[in-house]
Amino acid sequence: MSKKITFLLLAFCCSALFAQGVQPIQKAQPGQPAPTGQPVTPAPTSPTAQAKRFLSVYVVGVTGEKERKVLGNEIMYALVKSGRCVPAERSNDFLDALAQEQKVTPRVSDLRIREIAKQFGVKFVCVAELTEVMNTFQLAARIVNIEAAEVEVVGIACNDLKSVDDFSAVTNKIMESMFAKKKGM
Repeated sequence: MSKKITFLLLAFCCSALFAQGVQPIQKAQPGQPAPTGQPVTPAPTSPTAQAKRFLSVYVVGVTGEKERKVLGNEIMYALVKSGRCVPAERSNDFLDALAQEQKVTPRVSDLRIREIAKQFGVKFVCVAELTEVMNTFQLAARIVNIEAAEVEVVGIACNDLKSVDDFSAVTNKIMESMFAKKKGM
């Protein structure tokens, strides 16, 4: 369509709307009175948009690589399912870089984890440490805010790890430990 026809159609539609009593939209700044006298408030953002946490899960401990991968997947699944986070876009790259770091230094410091996380755009890291004690396993986890360089939440849980279902059980326990409302707190 030509510009002239488009303009005429737009003018016709506007005049038809005005004839029906529809008022034109007038822009107002947030907090300033609108033409009707009501304050204009910004559109609410969804809680998930406000609290979007790009997270990666880093598991260390006595188990093998496959077990750490399964546990990391279980923890990520539980965190995403709860609505508390979304997987970081470059999470696998971040974990690969940490694996390379572990070849040089078996125990990677929190400072080094933060440095590597920043390189890959990871905003939060759930560091989960699995320790075998007295024929059972203890899982200690903490979620680290990379930008603020602080631990936001911690949890601890114990469970036998004899089957894949046990990984789900210990993950459920750690989520309960980390996020359950504590009485008196």
